[in-house]
Amino acid sequence: MNKGRYDLENMPVSRKLPVGIQGFVKLRTDSFLYIDKTEYIYKLAHNNAPYFLSRPRRFEKSLLLSTMKVYCELVDWSVAE
Repeated sequence: MNKGRYDLENMPVSRKLPVGIQGFVKLRTDSFLYIDKTEYIYKLAHNNAPYFLSRPRRFEKSLLLSTMKVYCELVDWSVAE
């Protein structure tokens, strides 16, 4: 196998694709495929600037907001700053 390339033919498929899943908790608890982007959520939450979240229709706006909701519920804001 070449460095930097994936052997897609022999890669095990062990997780379901999250087609139509709009809730972060369901995505994580039901073992759907998930790419961790909490670094970006952290930056979004800690940057004191307004954001306009413009995404095409059916392009995971609900999942993004659900992920942000869970993140905000888990962060101890009294020590976050």
